[in-house]
Amino acid sequence: MGYFYGTWENDRTLVMEDKNLSLIVDPYALKETKYTFCGVSFLGIPESAIAAGIYESRVNPKRKQELVILKEKKIEPFKNSYIHISIFGIRADWIYHLSMIILNLIGAIRVKLGLPFDPWR
Repeated sequence: MGYFYGTWENDRTLVMEDKNLSLIVDPYALKETKYTFCGVSFLGIPESAIAAGIYESRVNPKRKQELVILKEKKIEPFKNSYIHISIFGIRADWIYHLSMIILNLIGAIRVKLGLPFDPWR
């Protein structure tokens, strides 16, 4: 997101905002982390941030194998919220989590109906 919308602060916090809405991602969740896969080295975000996203959407059938891998490797999601939302200056971090719950509920219903989990597919 920071490449297309938002700004990076000096401490590597990602800030996306306008006059009424702001979304801030704490820098520890975006810390550059080096990985190597099949001999190719690349940078990504911390394992715990990835795990947080996977656990957030654990009802998605595409996440089953990822959940197994996280358990095998004992990778735990970040315990605290690192995404902060404010609307009209009022802190509303819960909006992100509520939107994820709603999207996952819609996805689970779609799967029960024989449709893909993701509405855009």
